[in-house]
Amino acid sequence: MFLRTCGLLAVVILTASTAQADSEWLLPVSCIGFGLGSAALVTGAVTGGLALAKSTELETACAADGSCPAYRAGDIESMRALSHASTASWVVAGVGLAAGIGALVFYEVSDDEVSARLVVSPGSAGLTLSF
Repeated sequence: MFLRTCGLLAVVILTASTAQADSEWLLPVSCIGFGLGSAALVTGAVTGGLALAKSTELETACAADGSCPAYRAGDIESMRALSHASTASWVVAGVGLAAGIGALVFYEVSDDEVSARLVVSPGSAGLTLSF
């Protein structure tokens, strides 16, 4: 196992049996997958929260049997659109994160490229990596 950085994201890379030159393209794919998945995760959470807030608002404004005044039709459509956007974002997040993880599983790092050093001092600790 090796630690490799992808922007601000540090990830553990499992070595596979393919040659390093053949797997170089997998690291950018992994970074893109993690980036897309993370952005979609945030989007899904935000739009889902907005849909829940709109739903709660409609529950208090509508009758117990589920009937709502006609002037609330726009709010109902807005809530449905937000919930659909949230669901789609969660699907995109899953696909992006799966692509990122899948690319990391098959990415190979040769042993002579990687070195790690644990640095511990009073008041701080860190890990220095070079690859």
